[in-house]
Amino acid sequence: MIDILLEPFKYDFMIRSLITAIASGAMLSILGPFAINRNMGFMADAMAHATLPIIAVGVFLGFSISELGVPAAILIAIFLGLIIKNTNVGEDTAIGIIFSSFFALGFVLISLLNVTVNLEDLLFLQRLQFLQLLHLQLNEDLTSI
Repeated sequence: MIDILLEPFKYDFMIRSLITAIASGAMLSILGPFAINRNMGFMADAMAHATLPIIAVGVFLGFSISELGVPAAILIAIFLGLIIKNTNVGEDTAIGIIFSSFFALGFVLISLLNVTVNLEDLLFLQRLQFLQLLHLQLNEDLTSI
């Protein structure tokens, strides 16, 4: 019975996934209450969706999506911090404004710029795309054994 539970851990990607899950659980159990107490519980969702216009422009200019994620999130966080500090708007309200307006701007830019990559599939993480990414990762791990 225990062999069935331990069998997936023959693969390196499963061990890395377990380490990531444990590290995320440890960090987020500390950061979660901090974010909720500062009225920023909506922040992760807003950051993920507000980066869409930056990624759309970057993909149009020929950059990889993976190269744009972190810089886009940093720009959004700085912009959000400026709005919170320089206006009388609360944190949740500012996050909601940024989230909805940048998300809408992203879709407008996708249609205006004629972006060739289907960013909607990436955004909504279509099951087939996820399975293809998982299959690629599994193949890389099996070839490294």
